[in-house]
Amino acid sequence: MDAREALKNGTITLTDSTYLRWISNLKQAQAYLSMKDTRGRINAAKAKQADIEANAMQQQASNAQAQAGKERLEELKTMGAIMEKWAEKVLETEKPEVALQTIKQELSLIYGEQQSVGRGNEGNLSQQSAA
Repeated sequence: MDAREALKNGTITLTDSTYLRWISNLKQAQAYLSMKDTRGRINAAKAKQADIEANAMQQQASNAQAQAGKERLEELKTMGAIMEKWAEKVLETEKPEVALQTIKQELSLIYGEQQSVGRGNEGNLSQQSAA
């Protein structure tokens, strides 16, 4: 293959083509091209390995996020079950209007604290249900 064709096909760069024109010895030119090819393969392998590692890290982050979501869902389910039992107890012990108001206030406290702290207010529920 001629250097012009190799340059046109993208096999070599313009710098390679210019350098090859200065080399008069065929063995030196072949050695240079072989070295360039080897370097290209090594660089391609390094890039592929870097992509694999980046994908693995991204997958780990995604898995961690999914696990955190599952844990949060379980926490919310537990809070819901606690809240349901607490609400039943309040409804049994208080008038419906008062019970509804108490439940609304407690929910407002829980959701307000979750937004500011990121956690529910389980302590208030257990304190009030014990009272």
